[in-house]
Amino acid sequence: RKTKRMSLMRQFLWWAWTKENKRWTESNNEERIVVHRHFSHGRFMGGFAFVTTVLTYYTFFRRIYNFRAREILNMREIPFALRFGISALIGCAISYDMHIKAIYDPDLYRVALKYRSFYDSDF
Repeated sequence: RKTKRMSLMRQFLWWAWTKENKRWTESNNEERIVVHRHFSHGRFMGGFAFVTTVLTYYTFFRRIYNFRAREILNMREIPFALRFGISALIGCAISYDMHIKAIYDPDLYRVALKYRSFYDSDF
């Protein structure tokens, strides 16, 4: 049941962002606030992923030899792309998980059900 609702919410957000973005600026103020709150949350999670990537990289993968007594891996031998890729994977995974948990919102679900006939071909 939850997976069906999450699928419905993702379809609604994709439809609201790509095809019907003018609908949320012209009228229906309450729905506009609900939808824009989730768009802003998505942008915030993108910024959070970037900041987390940078902080993870500089905390764990940058050669900070002054503060370590012993290293698990010699960071000089690991290429930059691999180090940065691992830190980006960590940051994006955390922000994706937080964003997916925030999508499951009763107000957004109510708006998604109201406009379901516009974006759901199975309905």
